[in-house]
Amino acid sequence: MSIKSKTNNKPKITLIPKHTLRTISTIMTENSARHDKDGKVGYREVPIEAYLNSIGRHLMDVLDDPMSVDESGHLNVNHLLTDVAILNELIMEMKD
Repeated sequence: MSIKSKTNNKPKITLIPKHTLRTISTIMTENSARHDKDGKVGYREVPIEAYLNSIGRHLMDVLDDPMSVDESGHLNVNHLLTDVAILNELIMEMKD
């Protein structure tokens, strides 16, 4: 068996656009500095409904103006990416 065949089914982090990875990690780092308490990861303490509402708000802002920026100074599309990633994580944790 070749080395290539052993790695075909492994996730390839290099396929994820680097700006997307950097954006999500930057926003999550900023959010954790504000929201994490007593060793608990803050986003896990937020109801899923709050992320759904946030996704909707950021999506509407992006549809109105793809370059729109929110009060944190980040593009709304970046918050949309981050909120969808968190929502996915919370849903996957519910499955486990």
